[in-house]
Amino acid sequence: MLGDEPVLPPAALPDGDLEALNDAELVWAAQHRELVTGLCEGQADVETLSRLFDRVQAGWLASADRDDPHTLVNAFGIALGDLLVSRLPGMRWQVYTDARGPELVLAHPVHDLVVFPISSVARQWGHAPEDWFARYADDVTEGARAILGDGS
Repeated sequence: MLGDEPVLPPAALPDGDLEALNDAELVWAAQHRELVTGLCEGQADVETLSRLFDRVQAGWLASADRDDPHTLVNAFGIALGDLLVSRLPGMRWQVYTDARGPELVLAHPVHDLVVFPISSVARQWGHAPEDWFARYADDVTEGARAILGDGS
């Protein structure tokens, strides 16, 4: 995972490329999006998503026979990214590819701004404090707006 910074300018990234999502990646993201949307009954506001994240993580931690968390991490990463896209005009899903492989990220087409929502969830999964999801979304929004300025 790249650094602990929620918002990175491309100059801070190792050598890699940003590209549009291909059809398979669009389907993959849609499938993971459906998981969270179904659990929230269509409510995708930050409070609902944060409560759901806390509840699902707590349930996963309490389980004696824990399943691999990748599906949950990816689903909440997509939900986090979608929330940020709704808050930050111009941000869009892209694929960042470097020596480690491809990763879905958010990037701005004009400003030097890249956000790694799935990696952020992966780093926190299993030990995220209560309300981490909402606080992180707010922190990223604030940091991104500082970079984007008023003109997004």
